[in-house]
Amino acid sequence: MVDAAGKRGVTLNQIEKTPIAGKASVEQILVVDDEAEFVSSVKRHLKREGFLADFALNGRSACVQMLALEEKRRFYDLVITDVIMPEMDGLSLIKWIHEMFPRTSVMVVSEFMDIVHLEKKIRPELDDIGRKPMTPASMMQLIHSIRQKREKLL
Repeated sequence: MVDAAGKRGVTLNQIEKTPIAGKASVEQILVVDDEAEFVSSVKRHLKREGFLADFALNGRSACVQMLALEEKRRFYDLVITDVIMPEMDGLSLIKWIHEMFPRTSVMVVSEFMDIVHLEKKIRPELDDIGRKPMTPASMMQLIHSIRQKREKLL
């Protein structure tokens, strides 16, 4: 790449703002929840739909997994998280993801939530909210909705 001054090269700032071709869809998903039954159900349905999925039992473990994946120069397209969890809650995780991985979408799924409060924490152009209990069909619908948002934005 040649800039306006005729110099070759790309700045780090330009790289961070440049969309990665072919990475706009939701393919690599991290599910964060301390309820084993929910995680098991989500795992089964995501694999059936052809997604690559990893799981963490709390926000702190999710952060560790996201950083480990980043070391391999790969990233999660979507993080599905509960709000109330031990060690690091979902709201703290969402804030961390938005700061550290701005291209990663977040789907908040919880039984206990104040929708108005949560809507202030998510980015409507990349993220979404669902309420437990959630059917597999409604979860897949939200995931596909996020995929469409990402394709338009990224």
